[in-house]
Amino acid sequence: MAGQNVRMMQRIVIDGIPVQREITSWESTPPKEKTGELGGSFIGGDIRTGVEKMAAKIVAKGLTPWVLKMVGRKAGSPVTVIVSESWEDEDGVVTAIQEFWTGRIATRERSGGVVGELPEDTLNLSLDESRRLVNGIQEWHVSRKASICDLGDGDLLAPHRLNVGMF
Repeated sequence: MAGQNVRMMQRIVIDGIPVQREITSWESTPPKEKTGELGGSFIGGDIRTGVEKMAAKIVAKGLTPWVLKMVGRKAGSPVTVIVSESWEDEDGVVTAIQEFWTGRIATRERSGGVVGELPEDTLNLSLDESRRLVNGIQEWHVSRKASICDLGDGDLLAPHRLNVGMF
């Protein structure tokens, strides 16, 4: 049985530029289904109405100055991000995790500077697509533009795409 996990290494590629040692933290919101309330009956219920907005955040030291300015990225710019991690548990089991994001930069923020320390840069993203693989097995894949909605149990929109003549 797997024990406690430790992140051994991480790497983020932002529009083809790798960032590794500068990363302080990152996070993404896993796609989550949105429901609406069913009316018109004595007994209430819920129905799936979509997927909540997806977002991600990268916090790094020195991210804005050399990565984003180099490629001309600012708020509203499209961005592609690949997050790769390697974890190991206390039993020596190694796990590879990858997330793929495409979307737009919502905001870029820089923390207040402290003399003798690098400022932290925060890149907030609004995602159109989010995909996560754990040891090569897809955990989720949601793409707003391609109408793909796989929350882990298969693509919920596949039969609907066929019904309207999409792939």
